[in-house]
Amino acid sequence: MRRNVKNICLAIGLVLSCLNPVLAKPQRDEQQASRYIYCAMVSDFWFQYMTINTPGSPGINGYRESRDMFLLGAALVSDGDFLKSQRPAAIEKVKGIVEKDTQQHTTQMRDESKSCLDTFQKQLAPLIKSVQPPSEKSAEHQTPAG
Repeated sequence: MRRNVKNICLAIGLVLSCLNPVLAKPQRDEQQASRYIYCAMVSDFWFQYMTINTPGSPGINGYRESRDMFLLGAALVSDGDFLKSQRPAAIEKVKGIVEKDTQQHTTQMRDESKSCLDTFQKQLAPLIKSVQPPSEKSAEHQTPAG
């Protein structure tokens, strides 16, 4: 897992460096980046959980993709060093919630997932949409001929 996340971060950095002359990078916001990193780790927890407990479930890929999108969002509003420095704390926070849920039979992890979904819809999706090249934005609104 650690190698995959590292590769994803490197790929995100490469894509951003290639797009840099074309797109304006959003303003640096470390608080928002921390939230995105945390939500990426929440999504990664569910991805791993479902991979182990319900392999073949159609929802598995959604968790992996949301993890990647949260990491992309964090990279947009921070930098690679910040991502690397914040990731361990986010992992520990998720582990703590999972341990608490297991010991006390609570549902905080499920609540955190709902909160991250809200963050995705209200903050991350508009952020990612705002950095799309103009040609991709206009293509979204076109209907296929046929």
